[in-house]
Amino acid sequence: MRKTDLFKDQYLEIQDEEGKMILGRIHALESRTNTFLFESKLQKKAVPLSHFLDKLIFVYYTGSDQTKYQFTTNVIDFIEESSMYRLSIPEESAIMKVQNREYVRVNTELECHLFSLIEPSDAKIILTKDISGGGLSYISKVPLDLEEKEWSGVIYLFKGNDQVSIPFQAEVVYCEELELNQYKVALKFSQIKEQHRSSIIKYAMKVEVKQASGRAKV
Repeated sequence: MRKTDLFKDQYLEIQDEEGKMILGRIHALESRTNTFLFESKLQKKAVPLSHFLDKLIFVYYTGSDQTKYQFTTNVIDFIEESSMYRLSIPEESAIMKVQNREYVRVNTELECHLFSLIEPSDAKIILTKDISGGGLSYISKVPLDLEEKEWSGVIYLFKGNDQVSIPFQAEVVYCEELELNQYKVALKFSQIKEQHRSSIIKYAMKVEVKQASGRAKV
């Protein structure tokens, strides 16, 4: 058995691009069609079971090596009488490890407003270069004053078609001079609600899967 293999009664979390999520287990594996039946056990939100039909789905699970994995798939069928989904199983190469470091970090541009704790009325509007559950970085044309170690801010994250505000406080990790008179600034979250950190982690996982899928098609 490979460490990424799915098995009967294994618990999974499935989520769509809008952030709607349900938890459940594998009721049966169908090797002939390379599919499995998913039985919902717990809904984190009031989501009709038929909601996920014909949508891109993100699947998260823990493998036999206790590492968390993820892949994208589609719901092929919804069996209403037994309230089960039939989902396709991807090739092993399409299954990605998501705990190979503390947080998944992805390159993505998100609008973020930064506020100095010394001059909180002056907002610095930036676009992130990358982001993770632990912090973010961005490119600036001016160096950051390293005497100002603490910053507060708001990240504007997209969940489906909705924009979600993620407030945080952060410490400056470094300000690195690049070519063409540019600077890379890295911030580490020092205060952030865990529900907001979780939203960033889920977003980063989705971006990573999409980027990997795009590279695989090239």
